[in-house]
Amino acid sequence: MKTVFKLIGAQARLLQSHSLFTQWFANPSISPQGKLSFCPAAIDFVMGFRDLNRYFVRYPEPRSELERALNEHAAEDATHSALFLTDWRLLGVDEALGWAPRDIYWWITSTDTLEARRLDFELASLVHRNRDPRLRFAIIESMEAAGNLFFRQTVPLATQIESARGIELPYFGQFHLDRETGHLQAGDEKLFFAEPLCDEERARATALVLRTFSIFHAHFRAWEEHARRFVAGQRPPQPAVAARAAATLRPAAAHDVSAAMSLSHPAHPSGYGEGLRDHLQAAFDELWAHPFHAWIRSGPHPGFLPMIRSFFLQWVVDDWTCADWFLLDTTYPDPKTPLERGINRLSQLYAAEMNRRYVEWETLGFDELTGWTAADALQHYWLDERVEEHREVFADLRKLTLDHPSPVARYWILKSFVRFGDALMHSIGHAMAHHGVATEAFLAFAGQPERMHPDLPPDPEADLAVLRLETEPMRPEDAALAHELLRATHAQEARRASITWRVLQERRYAHLGPVTAPAIDITTDFALERSLAASAEAVWEILGDFGAAVRWGAPAMETCVVEGAGVGAVRSLSGQGLTVRERLLAHDHAARRLSYSILEPHPLPFADYVTTIEVSPQGPGACRVRWSARYLPKGSPTSASELLAKVYDANIAGVLRALGHIAA
Repeated sequence: MKTVFKLIGAQARLLQSHSLFTQWFANPSISPQGKLSFCPAAIDFVMGFRDLNRYFVRYPEPRSELERALNEHAAEDATHSALFLTDWRLLGVDEALGWAPRDIYWWITSTDTLEARRLDFELASLVHRNRDPRLRFAIIESMEAAGNLFFRQTVPLATQIESARGIELPYFGQFHLDRETGHLQAGDEKLFFAEPLCDEERARATALVLRTFSIFHAHFRAWEEHARRFVAGQRPPQPAVAARAAATLRPAAAHDVSAAMSLSHPAHPSGYGEGLRDHLQAAFDELWAHPFHAWIRSGPHPGFLPMIRSFFLQWVVDDWTCADWFLLDTTYPDPKTPLERGINRLSQLYAAEMNRRYVEWETLGFDELTGWTAADALQHYWLDERVEEHREVFADLRKLTLDHPSPVARYWILKSFVRFGDALMHSIGHAMAHHGVATEAFLAFAGQPERMHPDLPPDPEADLAVLRLETEPMRPEDAALAHELLRATHAQEARRASITWRVLQERRYAHLGPVTAPAIDITTDFALERSLAASAEAVWEILGDFGAAVRWGAPAMETCVVEGAGVGAVRSLSGQGLTVRERLLAHDHAARRLSYSILEPHPLPFADYVTTIEVSPQGPGACRVRWSARYLPKGSPTSASELLAKVYDANIAGVLRALGHIAA
């Protein structure tokens, strides 16, 4: 590591000659405050520094002194982003820009800051992919050296401003420099100093140091350019003009490669592809039944806009950051194959859908309702504990994507992310239809997101590679990986919904207007248990056969027709002129447990119904059956539970008849 330390010192000396310091900061004709006018260009790096440390530098389960040392350092460094907003306010950046919250959100996702965000995404990926603490340390120590150099240059400027105005600038001033020693906190770099590196590891560490410093060179260049434009008298960017131009809509939905993301694509999948499509559909159905999404569709709430306002702010990270995930994490900077080009095209199309966020925010009136300044909006986006868990889930999505660089893996991550997100989008669409809302401001929710897609240069070879992916033979290991990615992405989306549902019930955005969320969870749980004088094996042989419901169903049940096999299969139960369709969500033969949902529409007095059957042994020749359900009552909760009690008792009686224990 001694060689690496020497290289870091040499690179820091080179960075010291950057024109930001030698020309811009050294120019006597520019005021100290003018020299710090690059703040808007530094937002993503400075505010994102907290997430970098919390979710990428930190080891969730440190296994060595080296990993623990990096964790201690990350915990301290994660606190520095908040200092930047203090300086932002004291320096009057809000007043100089004249921006509202929607403008600052546009800025941090605009083309003006895209290259800076690309650099920051790369820095996070470098940290994440280099799990060896020695290599990760090479990156962090390089960042610390660059930071120490930077703050040694800003402290004299801050001191002049502080003396003239009687204020203290904690970020640009001495307070921060005292915490930016150029090394790990508490001198823990000594642990790394004696660590040996083989030739290959040393070469890797060297490359990481050089790339990290090149990122800082690029950042400082962009900051200087922004400050020069600002001080030269140019008007700040005009977000309203640029944002509305970017939100231009097609007159009709486009027909492009995004068709591959449909739940019904392809019409004739390969054997492995069929299993994946069934998995995707079953996972979507489970998300559709989530209490949060069910509440959006069913209420009660006083109107569409109040309902959206009650949770939209909590999704600010997801809403404004998704475009960067599409553009920066899922794409290939130098695509080598038609499929990689196709993945890039998909990502470009979906990133463009995020261009409507400015118009959505404006239509919801959040600038007026919140009364926020631009700094307040930044604080909510990066530091508010109400969105903290969303930031963590989004970091998990980024890491999942970085861990799986193959185009097949990226395809399934993209498809599951887009389709699982539809549980929210389509639920909002249901609410729009219910309340008679018809506005192009909410086009994504109205089922026409393709109208936001740009016209990409033709590349039929790339599009065909994507469209054929699920129809061509797939290696078993690729299919297994795709199932794994579906499960991981589904778990992330379910967590987002659960976080939102909890915050809704806590009414933590209630100050924005009428309280629209229920005070308690309106989802109902019901369970019935019965002991049977029959072995668990015999009872499970009947109940565990998803296609044999006629054997134990109520006498009125006439037919049971099954489409598909395994998880995702759908059975249609018919009798007396009525048909109910049920989808198998889970089936565990060893545990004698299965779950299924009832698909909408149906005539029963509940919605979003999911039930689980469990059979457990209770000694020789005896078992216990537990039939439980979770649902939203459409009318009286008592009526729904009374009906289920009768149905479940009739079903268990049907099992006993099938076993010959009672007369048919």
